[in-house]
Amino acid sequence: MEPSFARKFLILQIKGRVVSYVAREPEPLSKLVKHVRTMCKRYRIALEDLKQILIEVKKESVEPFLDSSRTFYQPIRLVRFERLCRELGIKVD
Repeated sequence: MEPSFARKFLILQIKGRVVSYVAREPEPLSKLVKHVRTMCKRYRIALEDLKQILIEVKKESVEPFLDSSRTFYQPIRLVRFERLCRELGIKVD
């Protein structure tokens, strides 16, 4: 069954907050983790959906910044991403 518009919006909202944290760390990790867990519980977002969000974030916002030969090399993104995954209890390969 196709997710509703509201569900898609919530998933995009969570993804945006995660991307923002990985890129700039504008808020404390504990606040982000609490927000994500609350949204997942309140709106019944499955663990599989959350894992898919994290996979997409890693592919789009972490991996492109890990090439040390580029001028936009930012290994801190991987550190933030791994810390977030560990706090959420989700393993992303």
